[in-house]
Amino acid sequence: MTILTLDLDGKESFADFLDRIWILKGFGLRIKSCAVYGTKNGFHVYLDTSIEIEPLKALFMQLALGSDYRKEVFSFLRLERGYTDPKDWSVLFSIKYRFTKMGEVIESSKEEYNTILSQKLQIALEGGVQSENILWTEIEG
Repeated sequence: MTILTLDLDGKESFADFLDRIWILKGFGLRIKSCAVYGTKNGFHVYLDTSIEIEPLKALFMQLALGSDYRKEVFSFLRLERGYTDPKDWSVLFSIKYRFTKMGEVIESSKEEYNTILSQKLQIALEGGVQSENILWTEIEG
């Protein structure tokens, strides 16, 4: 697996993640590219790493970087049940659906690419900006 997938819940979760990006260097990872998507409840972050990462180590890194613990527990359970393809065990939904009381299926949440945060994260990962320099007005917008 070369792509870490983070599910960051809440507005402050992105700042918490930025405070933890040193963990990537601690593991010796270089991020080739990244993408940030806004969701109804926070952010989805995709980090394309420079090396192949063993699944349990990737799961641990995602958790350490602030990814939602429920996502990571379900990912661990999928690994334990024999899923080997990261697309099967490290799941982030780009669109979520729910059922209404009448049994109708409707969209309840959708990822939206955030160009500004993706660019600023790439700069931060390259060591060019500190987390406090990423303005919350840009995150909210």
